[in-house]
Amino acid sequence: MQPRWTVAGLGILIVVACAETTVGPNSDDPSLTEAFSISEPRALSEAGQPTVEICHALGNGGWQLITVAEASSPGHDGHGDGVPQGNVPEMVGYRFDENCVPEARTISGTKFNDLDGNGTRDSGEPGLPAWRIFLDENGDGVLDWVDGDGDRMWDPGEGEQWTLTAADGSYSFEDLVPGTYSVWEELQHGWAQTLPGPPLFRYLVTLGVDRSEDLDFGNQEEG
Repeated sequence: MQPRWTVAGLGILIVVACAETTVGPNSDDPSLTEAFSISEPRALSEAGQPTVEICHALGNGGWQLITVAEASSPGHDGHGDGVPQGNVPEMVGYRFDENCVPEARTISGTKFNDLDGNGTRDSGEPGLPAWRIFLDENGDGVLDWVDGDGDRMWDPGEGEQWTLTAADGSYSFEDLVPGTYSVWEELQHGWAQTLPGPPLFRYLVTLGVDRSEDLDFGNQEEG
C-alpha cells in the first residue's frame, strides 16, 4: 500500500499505511487522519511538528503504542491514554512497559478458622485448606465454571477463575490485568462467614488503586 498524504490545516500530514490497515478520522482532532492497524502500531506525524509516543486505549481493556503530534497529546490524555514506562491511566501503581503492556498484579489473602467469631484473625487461629476462592465476573455471587477437560482445576476459557486455598489457608490470583475484581469464597456447609461478613460477603477491589493483598476470609464452624 502506498503512503497517503493528507492536508491538515496549514501543514502536511504524512500517514504511513501498512498491510491490513484502514484509514479513518482521528478521534481527538477530526482535521487529522490516522492509520489504524490491529497487527502493527499506528503511525502519525505532522511535517515540521514534534511527535510523542503514547499508549492509546483501545476501548477493550487493551492499549497500543502509537505516535502522535505533540500538540494533540492533551486530547489523548483526556481519553485515558498514557505513556510508555508511565502509570496506567486512573490506575495508580500500575505501569506500562515499553510496549504498553500493563504490569501484571496479584490478588491474595488467607482463609482462616475464626474460632471466636470476632471477624479478626487472632493468634492460634489456623488457616483453612481446600476452600474455593473465585473472581465473580457477573456479580451474582455464584461461581460460573465448566470443567471442560475434566481435570477438576480452572483453566482459561472455562468460566470464572478460581483457586483452592493451600495447606496454610493462603490463596492468590496472579498475572491480573488492570480492572475491578469481585473476590468471593464458595461457602461450605456447616460454616458461617465472619470476614468480610455482611452485607456484601465479598471484596471489591480495583487493582492499582486498592490494596490487593491481605484479602482474608474468616469462617466459624456452626453448632
